[in-house]
Amino acid sequence: MIKNLTGRFGGELVEGSDVSVELVTFPNVRVKFIFWFADKELPPEVTILFDRELAEIFTTEEIAALMFFLANSIVA
Repeated sequence: MIKNLTGRFGGELVEGSDVSVELVTFPNVRVKFIFWFADKELPPEVTILFDRELAEIFTTEEIAALMFFLANSIVA
């Protein structure tokens, strides 16, 4: 997944969590994927954060579709 984000989508590794990758989806609009690996107490988790600017460009439904596309693309 991380190789897809950095290689295929041109994401950059950034600090925070176990692994974090930031993508520029549109000019000056960033999406950040925050990965937490599993441990003895918690399962693995990924959080997707997006820049507020995205909400000024797209509707909530369009943002949900973009996040769905990105999420499905990184596991393919």
